[in-house]
Amino acid sequence: MDYNNSSIDIKDKIVSEQSHSTDDVTCGGSLENPTHKLSKKIEKSIFPGLSLSNPTEEDRNFIFRDENDNVMVVDKTSSESITLWKKIETISDFEDGLEYLLVYEPNSVIFDSSLENLDSTPNTYSVEIVDSEIENTPDIENKSFTISNIEANNISILAKNGKYIGRDANSNGIQVSDTPLENTLSDSLIINGKGGRKLCFNASSTQLKFRYLAVSTTTDICLYKKVEKSGEDTYTWKTLVSNDDIDVISEEELDEILIPQCIPGNKIDC
Repeated sequence: MDYNNSSIDIKDKIVSEQSHSTDDVTCGGSLENPTHKLSKKIEKSIFPGLSLSNPTEEDRNFIFRDENDNVMVVDKTSSESITLWKKIETISDFEDGLEYLLVYEPNSVIFDSSLENLDSTPNTYSVEIVDSEIENTPDIENKSFTISNIEANNISILAKNGKYIGRDANSNGIQVSDTPLENTLSDSLIINGKGGRKLCFNASSTQLKFRYLAVSTTTDICLYKKVEKSGEDTYTWKTLVSNDDIDVISEEELDEILIPQCIPGNKIDC
């Protein structure tokens, strides 16, 4: 907030001391000669000398008059929370029994768990990754895996097609089963099949698919967990009474406009 210089010295004190009342503050002009004939009750609630900048939560506690003599308040708009997929960075971010995307970030693709043949070429679905987050859609959610603890570091990986994946043999491929297959999840978030092959992405131009492969030839993948992201608050200026209307509006009409802005417990004192 940027406040203009004013003959009303108390305004600086109000900004710096949050508990100070606005009782002695009037609008525009001087204490003896306010610019417009507002009711005394409303007059004490208006903070003078406003230069419009980015409003804040704190500014919602006051009624302002801007440099053009419009009477202003700050509106708050809250966006709804959204579901998205967020990359987990450490083993402590892993939560048992949740849905995850298996992601190869360089190609911006995920393992499509809805496929009837999970070892098909390709077995990927393209996504947009922004700041290690993927916006959720019904299509993307239908391609996630449910990863659950079996015991110790052993996990099961359940695809959306109803099959579990793993690799018991020490050879490349993907094994599917109607019952859980044993995988391990390391502290560095590497998934290995029981036979020692690592679940990763084959970046060969003739493959481009997710598979259990020999450790020496693998390209690591990431786990993205489904989370709820809180909505964001946006603050904007709202004109209660324009300068063009102030001289023609009655005191009673003005009171009806401004008094609802006087919230008990806030710094506005009506």
